[in-house]
Amino acid sequence: MSKNADFSQLEQFLKNNIKAFEEFPSWIEKFFLREANRALDKIIERHNEVYAATGKTVDTRAMLLSWYVSDVRRVGNDLEVTLGNPQDYSSFIEFGARNVNGSWRDGYFIMTIPIDRIQRQLPERFNRDFKAYLQSKGAT
Repeated sequence: MSKNADFSQLEQFLKNNIKAFEEFPSWIEKFFLREANRALDKIIERHNEVYAATGKTVDTRAMLLSWYVSDVRRVGNDLEVTLGNPQDYSSFIEFGARNVNGSWRDGYFIMTIPIDRIQRQLPERFNRDFKAYLQSKGAT
């Protein structure tokens, strides 16, 4: 007496997992770029909030328009994305600086605060998005 087993669902599950594995590098790059752009939006919001609250408008337009996100780069096994502002005075506005008279002017942490918030949310966002990715590939 012989028994036949239908392994078609298992075969499809394995094919789906292989496809998800092969497409993962592209997905993770898109995820990090999306998160970097989300951070950039929050940085620009903070920039506008800080300058609205302080009433300082001198030279801020150039700084506001200079925020950027780089493309995602692979460096060995790591992914890198850069958020920055090339204005030479942006670090002084971010972290503070010594005034001409020697007193200290505090920074506004225009970039630091939004990045910290994004980093705290990143594990939850990754888990949610990765689960959705696997489900979209039929790999769960």
